[in-house]
Amino acid sequence: MPEYEDLVARALSAQERARSFTVDAARVSSLARILREARTGGTMLVHCAWCGRLQVGRGWLRLDAIGSGQTRIAKQLVRRSTHGICPDCFERVNRDAEANRAEGG
Repeated sequence: MPEYEDLVARALSAQERARSFTVDAARVSSLARILREARTGGTMLVHCAWCGRLQVGRGWLRLDAIGSGQTRIAKQLVRRSTHGICPDCFERVNRDAEANRAEGG
């Protein structure tokens, strides 16, 4: 019986990994489409003025995640984007401002 349980556990694990790969492939495909549209001026990207990440769909992407050797593309994307603030930086800036107000500064 333990062999059967091990096989079932391994099969479920493999199934979950396969599902993860499918989701990741869909994300990469979506990202590629959005970046192509941004490069051609078909969509406007927002980049965080604090940390420099680009908003891609609902997520925020570091420029170095685009890939090494793609600095020219990254620079084009930043030139064609507008400034904003990502949720992480917004939270940090908000927290710092609250702390500053509490200190009387």
